[in-house]
Amino acid sequence: MVDKVEVQEGLDAETLAWIEEEEKKAEIAAAKIASGEIPQTAIAGWSSENWQTKASAPAPDDIE
Repeated sequence: MVDKVEVQEGLDAETLAWIEEEEKKAEIAAAKIASGEIPQTAIAGWSSENWQTKASAPAPDDIE
């Protein structure tokens, strides 16, 4: 299940519509992942531990 975004009061209609659209996209993606339409191998690199490890690693050597 996708968490809903909490927003501050006073946002304009365009911003609220954008947030709602992005939430719908996230729900669709979550459903596709749950159904297997998007394979787990396609999202494996997005696990929190994995990206944090990659981000903390030094840059690769330059290729000459």
